[in-house]
Amino acid sequence: MAIIIASSLIFLFAAFLNLSVFSKYRKVNFINSVISFFASLIGFGGALAELSYGGKFSPINNSSFLTYFRLDYVSCFFLLALYLIVVAVSIYGNDYLKKMEEKKQLNFFWMNFHILVFSMCGVLLSKNAFLFLLFWELMAFSSFFLVMTDHKKKEVQKAGLIYLCANGAGALFLIAAFSLTSDSYFNFAPAMSGSTLAFFFFLVGFGLKAGFIPLHIWLPEAHPAAPGNVSALMSGIMIKMGIYGIFRALSLLSPWQQSWGWTILLIGIISSILGVIFALAQHNIKKLLAYHSIENIGIIMIAMGLGILLNLKGFNELSMLSFCAAFLHTLNHAIFKSLLFMSAGSVMQASGIGEIDELGGLARKMPQTAFFFLIASAAISGLPFLNGFVSEFIIYYCSFKALSSDSLFTVFSVLALSITGALALACFAKAFSVMFLGSPRKIKTESVVETGKYMRAGMAILSFFSILIGILPYFSFNFLFSKFSPILTESHVWHEISRIFIFFTGTYLCAIFFFAVFMFMRRKIVSENRVDLAPTWDCGYLASSPKIQYTGSSFANPLIEFFSIINPPSASYPAIRGYFPSDNSYSSHPRAFFYETLYKPSIDKMRKMASFFSFIHGGNLRMYVLYIFLSLLALILWKI
Repeated sequence: MAIIIASSLIFLFAAFLNLSVFSKYRKVNFINSVISFFASLIGFGGALAELSYGGKFSPINNSSFLTYFRLDYVSCFFLLALYLIVVAVSIYGNDYLKKMEEKKQLNFFWMNFHILVFSMCGVLLSKNAFLFLLFWELMAFSSFFLVMTDHKKKEVQKAGLIYLCANGAGALFLIAAFSLTSDSYFNFAPAMSGSTLAFFFFLVGFGLKAGFIPLHIWLPEAHPAAPGNVSALMSGIMIKMGIYGIFRALSLLSPWQQSWGWTILLIGIISSILGVIFALAQHNIKKLLAYHSIENIGIIMIAMGLGILLNLKGFNELSMLSFCAAFLHTLNHAIFKSLLFMSAGSVMQASGIGEIDELGGLARKMPQTAFFFLIASAAISGLPFLNGFVSEFIIYYCSFKALSSDSLFTVFSVLALSITGALALACFAKAFSVMFLGSPRKIKTESVVETGKYMRAGMAILSFFSILIGILPYFSFNFLFSKFSPILTESHVWHEISRIFIFFTGTYLCAIFFFAVFMFMRRKIVSENRVDLAPTWDCGYLASSPKIQYTGSSFANPLIEFFSIINPPSASYPAIRGYFPSDNSYSSHPRAFFYETLYKPSIDKMRKMASFFSFIHGGNLRMYVLYIFLSLLALILWKI
């Protein structure tokens, strides 16, 4: 624990240095990147050690300190994910922020970056409700300033306002929840009575941070507005603070009720399916990835809801394994979603374009970025060989194991995962093929070059862990969860899933070996024989044109039309007149369904209602004094 505390304090110290000392240095970006990298590397090593020793690697025996802070398995697991992402993002940011360094001072940016990491560490270590909320609000404000980096743009201002309002509303619900589950000294205390109301408050408060539907409206706005490295950090780990909070809330509330499990499961099903449907319709790559964050938060919620319901049905081992799947998918999503946002940030910085339909042919100019994006796309689609498959397989395993007990919820979870996986594969087939394959559309690839070595190094780290967990699932799973629960590790379920993972590893290694042999033999045969080169038959087309290529919109159009009842897109059709019409174009725009149909009308009505009370703030000082007097009088009468 001492190593974790030391690492978090380095971030706090670096934040203060950006206010004073670092403002005089020209290489402030490089200095901050190095500090962030080494601080997070120290923290990552400490989290690995604590996880392997069950939180007893470097204990702190100060009783007054342990009154306010603690490091248990849940905290340690989320700290491991946090530090891993910060290691990669720190390296990546050294190159990514160089263009921004020419336009503005980066001291304020890095100060908020360090405060964000420090506050997330504080959230994960807090044992006291007051400190938890303090770090929670510090996390909200520092991330708000990071989102507002390009604050002169109107879309960024709108995103920042929505994000700030969502964080403020979430904090109010958390204060109400902690008032029911904390003692007079603000220490967390199990809530026996009124636990359903506390569960509702916790779910809404933490849900506004996690971003599941319908509490997700800030996510598609904030991610496109934020810089690429900030989007990677926010989507990769910051929204997981909401998931961490829900885990903590479940440990405080007892006994669990079936309605809680069904609520979390249904939220997960709706978020996963609608998240990927909304993602299919997006034209902006970062908005597409933001909706996939909602989808994967839904998958985590499915695993959590499944764990609660399995526990209430008496499947204790399967319940614990389902919670392990939720933890593992939290880590996996942090890895591949951060990698996706970093890859997208590289593309946007190299091309200056974020619209998918305007890109194309980038694999020739940016082969390594294309490879990293392909790895992350396959991982988020749940394909074998990669980490996303492992956690989703465990959810399938738990669901099928409990199917024989007339558990309807397991059927729903299997159907939701199947639909989500298929649609995610279609969505990323669209994104990768349109962006990296084919011919350039509206982009001049002559000016596009591969990203810097530090950006590629950051993406390579996350790609390595994605492949490592995918190919060696037994060793990864055993290391991460061997200290989770003795009941689980000694059960038949644990041994069976371990055998399956060993079988996967053997199959993968055999497949890799035979593929390598095949490629070796192919190259040898080709080198020993004459190969005649000739033009490919072009079916009568002498020259290809970008206009005859599929766009992302046309690729996804059949699926978008199929789900148009859920999310009908708005489209503008060309007016064709005369025998020789002029050039026209067709365009479609995805709708922010919940924002337009639920939140915006509600906000407009609240504004109209508020206008009736505008006479209260008329600017008369004597009236304000009267309000204070009446308020004090009411409080005195209430206490009497």
